[in-house]
Amino acid sequence: MNKEISVRIEKLLQEAIGTSQTSGRKGMGLWEVFVLAQLRLCQNLSYDDLLNLANYNVLVRRMLGKQINLGLAGESVDEYTFQNIYDNVSLVDDETLKKINAVIVEFGHGIFKKKDSDPLSLKTDSFVVETNTTFPSDYVLLFEAGRKCLNMIGEIAKQHKVKGWREVKSESSKLKSLCRSFGRATSAGGKNKAKNEIEACQAYLNKAKSLYKKVADFWEKDMPALLIDQKTLLVLIKVEWFKLMFEKHINLLERRIIGQEKIPASEKVYSLYLPFTEWIKKGKKRPQLK
Repeated sequence: MNKEISVRIEKLLQEAIGTSQTSGRKGMGLWEVFVLAQLRLCQNLSYDDLLNLANYNVLVRRMLGKQINLGLAGESVDEYTFQNIYDNVSLVDDETLKKINAVIVEFGHGIFKKKDSDPLSLKTDSFVVETNTTFPSDYVLLFEAGRKCLNMIGEIAKQHKVKGWREVKSESSKLKSLCRSFGRATSAGGKNKAKNEIEACQAYLNKAKSLYKKVADFWEKDMPALLIDQKTLLVLIKVEWFKLMFEKHINLLERRIIGQEKIPASEKVYSLYLPFTEWIKKGKKRPQLK
């Protein structure tokens, strides 16, 4: 309905599709291409699913300006074919859709913001859902971060024949043993509890630091030299997160036990796998994770 915005979108579509009449494919209006391309993007549809909606969904047919088949005998219906949709809609690539969406967002900001200097404010609703995760002790999260780093890098090293990563399972087992020893020291009683706790923590931290150095060396020296495919890249993205958490929890545990420092809630992480998890209190009940 907005002429200026329509012209800008049509121009972007024309640049992507072209106006050649000698391509050998059946033509399709720019509006139809726009509707079908956005529908495919927003619902992540295959071309077969898109064809089904374009031909048989009443609302989509109305948006496209097409006749609706009411099931009357002898009624002619202008139906799309798979090749017709594929030949036209496939020409609108992701970059073009991003440009079109940027125009639409810009138009939306013009409606909701009186001045360019005004911030864009939105009202939202939210609710709390209990997270199914283990109790978030920093020393347990340290082990989990270290274990994930070792296992994932071990697989990459094996695939790319990087030396020095054959003992991954053994090193992970040693780290787990020290983690459990520290856990027993914190829960045990007796006169020497504080001393035993610090000694167990120091042994645990020493092993964790040596393993973190191994992970960091791989990241800085071995990883840049690898011929990385898409699958390996996805694993490395995960490794980067767990490497960050490994370093963070070494620091938190050292400060809390060795330095006897009270860690503020803002620095704590309550789940490595669901990082949006927060700690909440409700009334006098036991605190829960959300």
